[in-house]
Amino acid sequence: MGLLYLPNNRFLYASSFVKIFQYDLLSSNIPNSVIEVAAWDTVYSPFETKFFLHQLAPDGKIYISTFGGCDVLHVIESPDSLGLACNVLQNELVLPIRNSSIPNFPNYSVGVLPGSSCDTIVGIHPIPINKPPNLNLFYQPQGQTASITASNLIGTKGIMEIFDVHGKMVYRKDMQILNGYYAHNFSMAGLTDGMFFVNLITSGIPIIRKIVKY
Repeated sequence: MGLLYLPNNRFLYASSFVKIFQYDLLSSNIPNSVIEVAAWDTVYSPFETKFFLHQLAPDGKIYISTFGGCDVLHVIESPDSLGLACNVLQNELVLPIRNSSIPNFPNYSVGVLPGSSCDTIVGIHPIPINKPPNLNLFYQPQGQTASITASNLIGTKGIMEIFDVHGKMVYRKDMQILNGYYAHNFSMAGLTDGMFFVNLITSGIPIIRKIVKY
């Protein structure tokens, strides 16, 4: 789901995974002002390019990421225009790598807030933030492929193992971790439908998640 309020004080954009809606906040009946401005075009690149996070960029356009880690972004060319004139372009921007998030741009024009401790924080030492390892799995039934992405991993090497529900190992691969991140696509075409367990081991720390083939 995505939600974005524009600085022109008029339009609000919201999306489900398969549709994008525009609300007119100057309407006397805001709920009834909703207009469907786009429906997912069912493109895969390489996974479902469904609508996810929204971000208004410095160029005045809205960029929308995809859910599941694709290599494209959707673009709303004219977000200050009413209805279909906002011109939603699906899969418009091709990325060099797959991605499911979107940049966050700080507001450089906020200015100084006199008297606020936020402007004068001193004497506080940086506190290290140790984020827990994260493992995401996404199964694409059309290609019978599992997309495996992990972040916040420790070390530079590890092992990935996949087991069936009976504890039988069906796949094993040495991992090369770059800046705490690892990604891999695994073909499940030769496996029977059912539940499997993905186990990542880095620096002796196991991370286990389940995935279902259907």
